[in-house]
Amino acid sequence: MRWLDFRIIVPLASISLALLLAISPLFLLGEADKQIDITSRDLTEEQIFELQELELARNEAEARMGFTTITGAFLFEGELYVAGTWESEGVKFESKQNYGVRDCFVGKISLNGTFTIIEVFGSMGRDSIIDFELIDGGFLVRGFFHGDGGFNEMKIVSEKDETVYEAHWRDGEWDGVWEIEEEQLQRKSKKIWCGF
Repeated sequence: MRWLDFRIIVPLASISLALLLAISPLFLLGEADKQIDITSRDLTEEQIFELQELELARNEAEARMGFTTITGAFLFEGELYVAGTWESEGVKFESKQNYGVRDCFVGKISLNGTFTIIEVFGSMGRDSIIDFELIDGGFLVRGFFHGDGGFNEMKIVSEKDETVYEAHWRDGEWDGVWEIEEEQLQRKSKKIWCGF
């Protein structure tokens, strides 16, 4: 039996490892079966740099450790709108007050790479955004709260442990928040590649 030549095995192993690491965020985040709608080709270098500066979670373990997540995104007139979750130690969220453990946010990254937090909202528990969509004059978000939820002055009061919400933001403010049924979640938010 002939011994394998390490000059062949080592480069092949390196290529295989690089490929695995490149696609692992999709598998680790359970997104392997979903289409990625926004990639680095769609963004400016400044937007990519700002995404890197946010120190985003690249897998479920990092999300549980408190890293900021992005669960939905869309491009509008070149600006990248993102929605996700954050905790009190989140990079670029130092000036924001948490409602609870893990809250939701909507932000945008301009063409020149400036990250602006549009809104933060949440409950006393671990919150999530499932849907993030562009609507006339703004956007809508849907997801889960754990108890009562706050959208600035607008509130959802719930006696349930888990509350499904929908909220519309138009013309610079929340213009409606509702408790909805879980079946009303669309689960069709556009996805952004997290491996920047």
